[in-house]
Amino acid sequence: MNSLTQLAQFQSIAVYLSNPAWDVVALLAFGVLGFIYGVMSGRGRLVAVLFGLYIAKLLFDNAWFLGRFTDALPPLQQFFASVGILAVLTFVFSYIFAKCFSGRVLVGERWWQIFLLAFLEVGLAASIIFSVLPSLELYTFSPLVKTLFASPNVLFWWLLLPAAALFFILG
Repeated sequence: MNSLTQLAQFQSIAVYLSNPAWDVVALLAFGVLGFIYGVMSGRGRLVAVLFGLYIAKLLFDNAWFLGRFTDALPPLQQFFASVGILAVLTFVFSYIFAKCFSGRVLVGERWWQIFLLAFLEVGLAASIIFSVLPSLELYTFSPLVKTLFASPNVLFWWLLLPAAALFFILG
């Protein structure tokens, strides 16, 4: 694919992502996914997926050999390949942790604790996805989306908040 086609892809994606309506969509998706995820998953699965996300992000960031495969791809395919690799790693480690945590009470009995952890996990997953965009400077995000998910330093807070919540819920 030539560079003009890649530039056109970036521009078409940037138009959709920079539209202020995406703020509303991002917040609604965040809320709906958090609610559905909290209702559908059990307490043990919440913790298993949380640990799976942490391990997947850690391995993805430190797997030096992945660049050999993804760097040759066009930017959009590179993004989807990165998200796919993260999803597979998360699934594998979530499955392993689910086996380890089965039958144990890991999150409090209160419904708000389950929803809080579910919302924080969805936020962490969204922030991780934004962190693997091939070139954040090519996309123009609205200030709200950038503040919540796409700024360079916000991933730290999304990594910290679910762990802190889990500490206080279990403590």
